[in-house]
Amino acid sequence: MEHKRIINEIKQLLKELKIETGIITSTLYSTKKGMKNKFSFNVYKESYLNFYTKINFLHPEKANRLNARIETQQRSNRTRPK
Repeated sequence: MEHKRIINEIKQLLKELKIETGIITSTLYSTKKGMKNKFSFNVYKESYLNFYTKINFLHPEKANRLNARIETQQRSNRTRPK
């Protein structure tokens, strides 16, 4: 479970940066060599801006998605009809 230990360390580092995250989830998937686990967690939307200012993404599509979510979160008026 080396991968889970590493993801726990990442979560701890994010916590020290005041970036709140969700629980670690495990997804089982198959490869040619057998079954493997994929571990992941989410960053809470309240921490998007903090994540952006302290870490951000190098990948342009991920950076654009994060920017769009932050802009949506900061809007004061609803843009979609009810």
